[in-house]
Parts: sequence; C-alpha cells; structure tokens
Amino acid sequence: MKPAILKVSELSRSYNGHRVFNDFKFSLTEGDSILLQGENGSGKTTILKILSGLLEPSSGKFIIGNSRAAEYKSVRPALVEQSIYLHQQPFLFDTSVENNLLYAGKSNSALTQAAQAKLTRLFGIDDLLAKNAANLSIGQKQRVALTRSLIYNPRLLMLDEPFTAIDKESFVSSVKALQQYRDRGGTILLVSHQHDRSFELIDKCWCIHPRGVLFCVSAA
Repeated sequence: MKPAILKVSELSRSYNGHRVFNDFKFSLTEGDSILLQGENGSGKTTILKILSGLLEPSSGKFIIGNSRAAEYKSVRPALVEQSIYLHQQPFLFDTSVENNLLYAGKSNSALTQAAQAKLTRLFGIDDLLAKNAANLSIGQKQRVALTRSLIYNPRLLMLDEPFTAIDKESFVSSVKALQQYRDRGGTILLVSHQHDRSFELIDKCWCIHPRGVLFCVSAA
C-alpha cells in the first residue's frame, strides 16, 4: 500500500457568513490522480488554495506524512513546501521563458537537467525559450506554466482548469507528462470541466454534492 502524503479532517470554510463547505474529510496517497468535481461555487478552487497554503480554512486538522494532526497555521509551511498550485490563468515572471524554467530548476526537488530538457521538448516550447513570457498567448502560457510546475517535481500538484486554452496536440503531451509524473510517485489533484478528455489520467473522482457532501468514486 502506498503511503498517504496528506490526511485532512474537519475541514470547513466560510466566507462573509456563507458556508462554502463543512466537515470535509479526505486523504491523498502517493501516486493518486484525482479529479475534483462539483458545481460552480461548491468549493473546488477553495480546496486547492487551502492545500497549497494560499487560503486559511475556517477549521481543519491536517496530517502530513507520519506527523501528528495539527491546525492549519502549524502545517502551512509544510503544505507550501510540498505542493504546487497551477491556476487556470497561470502566473509567469515578466522575463524570458527560459528564466521562468530556470527558476523552477533551482528547487531542491527539481528534475535533472536531462529530464527538464526532455519535458521542454515534449511540450514543444523549445522555440519559446528566448521570448518574454508576458507576451505569450494564453495557450502558450499554460504549456510553459505546466512545464515549470513539473520541473519543480512537487509531491502534490494541483491543477485548476489546465487544459482550457491548449490544442489537441498539447493536451496529449500534457496528459503524457502528467502520467510520467504520477508514475514517479507524484500526486495529482485536478479540477477540469474537460474531464471526458482526461479520464485516462484519472483513477479517482471526488464529487462535491450540492448539499455540501464530499464523496469519492472510482474512475475505473
């Protein structure tokens, strides 16, 4: 049995007196590839932001690896360290694509130089390396951002609508690269309305019911 990298319980989030969700419980295991589904406003992006250390929940208990259960403020640094959150409108530094990738390559968990070069070729961004990332099309930015995220090689990769502006060929490359990441032991939590195109990558679905219940089903 593969080890759990994160266990969460009693997870709740309210905003301006409105309860987004309440008392969610789930765990993420090494090598998981999970599709998170739910209606707009159900809390999908909120969960990704909480797990990446960007948004404090109203309550929650967190266990990272073999550590003891702790409150969010105590585990936030560890959440930030082990995860990458890629928003559907990815942020890239206002410099060359190459510098954006080099920044990721400096992380302690980064892929080898050879693996980075292979990934860059797979996403077809070799001819973009000298260009300023701020001047790229939305689809190009998504490819560069996903490449950069995979170069980081985090334990947990969270993707929020990563395929919205990329063409079919780039989508195939993205799924292949994510499968390779998963096979290395990386864990994927994906929000996508294009789930019919990405099921070959997915092994579980988490569904947020309109009544605020989180349940898991197999994608097999």
